[in-house]
Order: sequence, then C-alpha cells, then structure tokens
Amino acid sequence: MDLRKVIAGLREEGERIDRAVTALLRIQSLTRTRGGKTSAPAPSRGKKKRRLSAAARRRLSEAMKKRWAERKRKGLKRLG
Repeated sequence: MDLRKVIAGLREEGERIDRAVTALLRIQSLTRTRGGKTSAPAPSRGKKKRRLSAAARRRLSEAMKKRWAERKRKGLKRLG
C-alpha cells in the first residue's frame, strides 16, 4: 500500500468531516435564531458558581496563612 495515497485519503476525509461539522454548526445557529428554541435541550452548564463574601474570604485567607506558617515552622524544625 502506498503511504502517500493513505495520507491523501485521510486528508480528504478530514476535509469532508470539517465541512460536515461546519454545516451542522450553521444549522444549529439557524435553529437557535428562529424563535430562540432548539429541538434538543441545551446542555446544562452545571451548578452556579458560589461567591464568597468579603468576610468569608478574609477568614479563609487568615486560616491559610496560619496553615502555611505552621508548615513552615515544622519544616524549619526538621532542618535545625
């Protein structure tokens, strides 16, 4: 089997797939603009992102600083 022919065939197949994907994306965008609804439900985006209050962020920051200070102290004790 000629390797060049195999490579050429794979490239042609890749181009056909790219054209098919482009056409499907175009169809999808058209169905969304007409009436705003699609035939298939849109995939869920997961849970909403939680937001920390300023006080909670401050408590978390202090706890992490304390944690890293403890680890640093333990590391220095091992060296000394």
